[in-house]
Amino acid sequence: MDQLHLLPEFVSNHLFLTGGFVLVLALLFKAEFEHQASRAFQLDPGQAIREINNDAHVIDVRSDAEFARNHIKGAKNLQAASVVEKIENLGIGKDDSIVVYCNVGNTASRSCRQLRDAGYTNVKNIKGGLTAWQDANLPVTTK
Repeated sequence: MDQLHLLPEFVSNHLFLTGGFVLVLALLFKAEFEHQASRAFQLDPGQAIREINNDAHVIDVRSDAEFARNHIKGAKNLQAASVVEKIENLGIGKDDSIVVYCNVGNTASRSCRQLRDAGYTNVKNIKGGLTAWQDANLPVTTK
Protein backbone atom coordinates (compact mmCIF):
# COMPACT_ATOMS: atom_id res chain seq x y z
CA MET A 1 0.00 0.00 0.00
CA ASP A 2 2.95 2.31 0.58
CA GLN A 3 3.68 2.45 -3.13
CA LEU A 4 0.15 3.22 -4.31
CA HIS A 5 1.14 6.88 -4.60
CA LEU A 6 3.49 5.83 -7.44
CA LEU A 7 0.60 4.63 -9.64
CA PRO A 8 -0.08 8.02 -11.33
CA GLU A 9 3.61 8.34 -12.18
CA PHE A 10 3.68 4.79 -13.62
CA VAL A 11 0.58 5.46 -15.72
CA SER A 12 1.97 8.73 -17.08
CA ASN A 13 5.31 7.07 -17.91
CA HIS A 14 3.72 4.02 -19.56
CA LEU A 15 0.65 5.30 -21.42
CA PHE A 16 0.81 2.64 -24.15
CA LEU A 17 1.12 -0.20 -21.65
CA THR A 18 -1.66 1.20 -19.43
CA GLY A 19 -3.94 1.78 -22.43
CA GLY A 20 -3.39 -1.80 -23.60
CA PHE A 21 -4.22 -3.12 -20.14
CA VAL A 22 -7.44 -1.09 -19.99
CA LEU A 23 -8.41 -2.28 -23.50
CA VAL A 24 -7.82 -5.94 -22.66
CA LEU A 25 -9.77 -5.57 -19.44
CA ALA A 26 -12.69 -3.96 -21.29
CA LEU A 27 -12.70 -6.74 -23.91
CA LEU A 28 -12.73 -9.38 -21.17
CA PHE A 29 -15.72 -7.72 -19.50
CA LYS A 30 -17.53 -7.48 -22.86
CA ALA A 31 -16.89 -11.16 -23.68
CA GLU A 32 -18.09 -12.28 -20.25
CA PHE A 33 -21.19 -10.10 -20.47
CA GLU A 34 -22.07 -11.51 -23.91
CA HIS A 35 -21.48 -15.05 -22.66
CA GLN A 36 -23.75 -14.56 -19.65
CA ALA A 37 -26.42 -12.86 -21.79
CA SER A 38 -26.43 -15.70 -24.34
CA ARG A 39 -26.98 -18.31 -21.61
CA ALA A 40 -30.53 -17.01 -21.18
CA PHE A 41 -31.27 -18.10 -24.75
CA GLN A 42 -29.94 -21.65 -24.48
CA LEU A 43 -32.01 -24.81 -24.23
CA ASP A 44 -30.88 -28.24 -23.17
CA PRO A 45 -32.11 -31.02 -25.49
CA GLY A 46 -35.13 -31.79 -23.26
CA GLN A 47 -36.24 -28.16 -23.30
CA ALA A 48 -35.69 -28.07 -27.06
CA ILE A 49 -38.06 -31.03 -27.49
CA ARG A 50 -40.76 -29.12 -25.61
CA GLU A 51 -40.25 -26.09 -27.86
CA ILE A 52 -40.33 -28.27 -30.99
CA ASN A 53 -43.49 -30.05 -29.80
CA ASN A 54 -45.06 -26.59 -29.37
CA ASP A 55 -44.50 -25.83 -33.08
CA ALA A 56 -41.09 -24.13 -32.93
CA HIS A 57 -39.28 -23.79 -36.24
CA VAL A 58 -36.04 -25.79 -36.18
CA ILE A 59 -33.07 -24.28 -38.04
CA ASP A 60 -29.84 -26.19 -38.69
CA VAL A 61 -26.98 -23.80 -39.51
CA ARG A 62 -24.43 -26.46 -40.43
CA SER A 63 -23.13 -27.12 -43.96
CA ASP A 64 -25.25 -28.91 -46.56
CA ALA A 65 -23.04 -32.02 -46.29
CA GLU A 66 -23.39 -32.17 -42.50
CA PHE A 67 -27.14 -31.68 -42.78
CA ALA A 68 -27.38 -34.51 -45.35
CA ARG A 69 -25.45 -36.82 -43.02
CA ASN A 70 -27.95 -36.34 -40.16
CA HIS A 71 -30.23 -33.71 -38.65
CA ILE A 72 -33.20 -33.23 -36.35
CA LYS A 73 -36.43 -34.26 -38.06
CA GLY A 74 -38.24 -31.28 -39.54
CA ALA A 75 -35.21 -28.98 -39.43
CA LYS A 76 -34.55 -26.52 -42.23
CA ASN A 77 -30.93 -26.14 -43.34
CA LEU A 78 -29.88 -22.49 -43.58
CA GLN A 79 -26.21 -21.61 -43.82
CA ALA A 80 -25.03 -19.55 -40.86
CA ALA A 81 -23.58 -16.84 -43.13
CA SER A 82 -26.98 -16.09 -44.67
CA VAL A 83 -29.41 -17.22 -41.99
CA VAL A 84 -31.15 -13.84 -41.67
CA GLU A 85 -31.74 -13.45 -45.41
CA LYS A 86 -32.90 -17.04 -45.91
CA ILE A 87 -35.19 -17.22 -42.87
CA GLU A 88 -37.21 -14.34 -44.30
CA ASN A 89 -37.99 -16.55 -47.35
CA LEU A 90 -39.49 -19.26 -45.12
CA GLY A 91 -42.34 -17.06 -43.93
CA ILE A 92 -41.31 -17.34 -40.28
CA GLY A 93 -42.75 -14.48 -38.23
CA LYS A 94 -40.61 -12.22 -36.05
CA ASP A 95 -42.41 -13.50 -32.91
CA ASP A 96 -42.48 -17.20 -33.87
CA SER A 97 -40.54 -19.68 -31.75
CA ILE A 98 -37.24 -20.62 -33.43
CA VAL A 99 -34.76 -23.27 -32.24
CA VAL A 100 -31.32 -23.08 -33.86
CA TYR A 101 -28.53 -25.64 -33.69
CA CYS A 102 -25.15 -26.52 -35.16
CA ASN A 103 -22.61 -29.19 -34.17
CA VAL A 104 -21.72 -27.94 -30.68
CA GLY A 105 -23.53 -24.62 -30.26
CA ASN A 106 -20.99 -21.91 -31.12
CA THR A 107 -22.11 -21.17 -34.67
CA ALA A 108 -25.77 -21.40 -33.65
CA SER A 109 -25.14 -18.92 -30.86
CA ARG A 110 -23.81 -16.36 -33.36
CA SER A 111 -26.74 -17.08 -35.69
CA CYS A 112 -29.20 -16.54 -32.82
CA ARG A 113 -27.60 -13.19 -32.07
CA GLN A 114 -27.90 -12.19 -35.76
CA LEU A 115 -31.57 -13.21 -35.81
CA ARG A 116 -32.31 -11.28 -32.61
CA ASP A 117 -30.54 -8.23 -34.07
CA ALA A 118 -32.80 -8.60 -37.14
CA GLY A 119 -35.90 -8.43 -34.92
CA TYR A 120 -36.70 -12.08 -34.23
CA THR A 121 -37.79 -12.12 -30.60
CA ASN A 122 -38.10 -15.80 -29.68
CA VAL A 123 -34.84 -17.40 -30.85
CA LYS A 124 -33.06 -20.06 -28.81
CA ASN A 125 -29.96 -22.21 -29.25
CA ILE A 126 -29.64 -25.89 -28.36
CA LYS A 127 -26.82 -25.88 -25.79
CA GLY A 128 -24.21 -28.34 -27.04
CA GLY A 129 -25.78 -28.51 -30.49
CA LEU A 130 -26.45 -31.75 -32.33
CA THR A 131 -23.71 -33.42 -30.29
CA ALA A 132 -25.68 -32.87 -27.06
CA TRP A 133 -28.87 -33.93 -28.84
CA GLN A 134 -27.30 -37.25 -29.86
CA ASP A 135 -25.61 -37.69 -26.46
CA ALA A 136 -29.13 -37.54 -24.98
CA ASN A 137 -30.04 -40.44 -27.33
CA LEU A 138 -32.54 -38.31 -29.23
CA PRO A 139 -33.35 -39.28 -32.81
CA VAL A 140 -31.86 -37.82 -35.96
CA THR A 141 -32.77 -38.48 -39.56
CA THR A 142 -31.22 -38.30 -43.01
CA LYS A 143 -34.51 -37.54 -44.78
